[in-house]
Amino acid sequence: MEQWGHVDIGETAQFGFDVLLRAKLWPRENLIGLFSGDKKYESDGDVLDRTFCALRVWAVIRPDEMKAWIAKQQGEDMRKALAWLLENPWGTGPAE
Repeated sequence: MEQWGHVDIGETAQFGFDVLLRAKLWPRENLIGLFSGDKKYESDGDVLDRTFCALRVWAVIRPDEMKAWIAKQQGEDMRKALAWLLENPWGTGPAE
């Protein structure tokens, strides 16, 4: 995924997010936890890690675009988690 980031980081993040939801290798609750700042759900070197990083970069460089995308996602809990990530791409702030 990091090879695609130079093409379009937003598309890279969206693709990874779609893979995470479709593959169902991680429970939705764990994804929500990770995107809300809970470090116990972090991973390293897999599609979850790469997607998380792509979302963070997207939040930093094109926050308005990411915000519009978040509004279209299913589930208030997931939208809230993604909004937290958008506002805290460096992992700062309280996780709610």
